[in-house]
Amino acid sequence: MRKHKAMVRQTKKALFKKKRPEPEISVKRLFKDSISDMNILGSQAPTIYLCGNESMYIEHYENILEYTGVHIRIQLEKKEMVLDGKDLILEFFSPHDLKVRGHIDKIMFASTPDGR
Repeated sequence: MRKHKAMVRQTKKALFKKKRPEPEISVKRLFKDSISDMNILGSQAPTIYLCGNESMYIEHYENILEYTGVHIRIQLEKKEMVLDGKDLILEFFSPHDLKVRGHIDKIMFASTPDGR
């Protein structure tokens, strides 16, 4: 008798459980589509982590083109990333990744001078 009551309860829960409607456009899909539209992905896509507007971590960059306290230009595989802000410093960098700290006001992607 007890098994029967427990099964009835489980069945009722399963039948009457409200399903949440799925969003038409997910943020993840929208972000992924916008990155591919910008055509910055190459054989090894850059990975960018932004913590508020105070720090940024970048993996798979190619070169640091310009570095001042208010302006940093970073060469990615297919595009150039430009950061504008205040008190910008490279907290660390290696051949594969870097971290920028400071007040980041603007992030832009620009075409490279050689037309890539």
